[in-house]
Amino acid sequence: MKARWICFLFFLIIVLQVFSSAIEEKVEVKGKIFSSEVRSKSMLIIAAEEIKTLQIRSFADLFSFFTALNVSRRGPDESSYDLSMRGSHFEQVLVLIDGVPFNNPQSGHFNTDFPFALNDIERIEIVRGGSSTVYGAGAFAGMVNIILKKKSNNTLALSAGSNNFFSGRMAWGKATGNFNCHFSANRSNSSGFYPGREFDQAQLTGSASYSANGSQLEFVSGYLSKDFGANGFYEPAPSTEDSQALFTLIKFQKTTKHTRYQLGYSWQNHRDHFILDRYRPDYFWNRSLTRSHFLFFSAARDWSLFSLACGAEYKQENLQSTRMGNFERRQASLHLNGSYSLAQGVIDLGIRGDLLADAADQFIYYAGYGHRFSKFVLGKFSLGRSLRLPTFTELHYRSPNNHGNKDLQSETSFNFESSLTWFSAARTIDFSLFFRRQSAAIDWIRYKTGDPWQAVNLRKNDLLGIELTQQWRRGKFLLLAAIEKMWVLNEQDGFQSKYGLRFPDFSLKVNFSFALSKSLALTNNYLYKHIFRTPEKGHFLNTVLSYRSQQWHFSLRVENIFNTTIEEIPGIPVDGRRLVLGCEYF
Repeated sequence: MKARWICFLFFLIIVLQVFSSAIEEKVEVKGKIFSSEVRSKSMLIIAAEEIKTLQIRSFADLFSFFTALNVSRRGPDESSYDLSMRGSHFEQVLVLIDGVPFNNPQSGHFNTDFPFALNDIERIEIVRGGSSTVYGAGAFAGMVNIILKKKSNNTLALSAGSNNFFSGRMAWGKATGNFNCHFSANRSNSSGFYPGREFDQAQLTGSASYSANGSQLEFVSGYLSKDFGANGFYEPAPSTEDSQALFTLIKFQKTTKHTRYQLGYSWQNHRDHFILDRYRPDYFWNRSLTRSHFLFFSAARDWSLFSLACGAEYKQENLQSTRMGNFERRQASLHLNGSYSLAQGVIDLGIRGDLLADAADQFIYYAGYGHRFSKFVLGKFSLGRSLRLPTFTELHYRSPNNHGNKDLQSETSFNFESSLTWFSAARTIDFSLFFRRQSAAIDWIRYKTGDPWQAVNLRKNDLLGIELTQQWRRGKFLLLAAIEKMWVLNEQDGFQSKYGLRFPDFSLKVNFSFALSKSLALTNNYLYKHIFRTPEKGHFLNTVLSYRSQQWHFSLRVENIFNTTIEEIPGIPVDGRRLVLGCEYF
């Protein structure tokens, strides 16, 4: 104990002396999914421009149809869905908001309870493969960083469609000198495609920033409230659930010619009320409240060929639950990352230590190399160790059909990522090969149908995969396509897997938009997926016809044209075909 705190203090001294900050990727966001910068990490960038061009309406659709990510849906729209990537499950992807961890310590099911709407984002950065040295535990298979708008245009939008769907959105923005601000309000509801899967959701988001003389102060706050029918979501019962989420972030950054400093604090509050049987509300229910406090300091210094970044963090997570009890988890973290530029490449190295109260300390690492083979060809190669702590639900939850396990260990992974990217003026092609060796992987399993699901550590569950992605933009035409195939190595069998081995081992995604005229455009989002070790497979197609004038935007959308209803999660078929009409004034 004494030795680790001596190391902690020593590291802080280094931080202050070296003048280091959180590594913040400088990305190109003007219509490019892949950055042409030389870097070792495999990063994708989805700018607001791509989202608007491809007529993406919700986060669930965005993560479903874009490359690298997978969505497992329970309810309609954004009422309930899980996010995964690279053959992982929903607990193994780290979600960040403006670079700050957002993952919920109670359950990864809440990681997509975003207190803002898709129209509030500036861009999304997706890092494929383990990236825990900077951002911490949770980036087991990859990371999604959502960058919010700090200013916006004034807009008013309404949508209506099948299953009594209605959505309304209002946004207001102001830019005056060094000051920017943004506010939005969103409301949506539906009776649901299936009985007992209705939803009603509201979001309020506000942000402000002030910049002067190389300094920037940012403030972001968002609130989510949603009620939804959870029929069959977690148990074979007509359940209901209501949740409220609050996220607040304040961040100060100082930038000089060679250094960057960053100091920030975020606070998250999440309430959830689950009723197993809406017709027998006293039979089984659970109220939970989680609070997360996150304090971080970082600094970075650049030399001609070398840059060094260091950081220190403190996180405290609390759970109060009627079924699980009251628990607290505290950790202090330190990270050191360096980058050295070569004539045609860059070498990145990183190490991180997580000092956990009442648990064993954890150390993770990263090493990567990026190389420019020619003006048009880039290569990336990286390896590293990642970590994920079990959630409070995995440790302590107990219901008639789900049993947690207080003896669970943290799961770790060794990740290898490589990619080759070819650029031209109009086209980008990226081929990647990835491997993940997992140790003590956490999953919910059962040995026969009807038994309760048990949380366990699996001995082995390694994964190998390839992905080919293409972006092509020519005049009025935009195409984004991806194909991904994965294989499970040394697979364990003899049991049913609820999450860990239920992922799409093959998927094909094709998104294209074509301008029929100056104001009229046709957009299609296509997805095919096959769920590993199951007969579940299907084709999904959304088609949108849109008309845009100087101040108006009208859209006619048909979703899931093929009326595909596979079960991405056992016992929960996805929604079928529906029609949505939209109108926006800006």
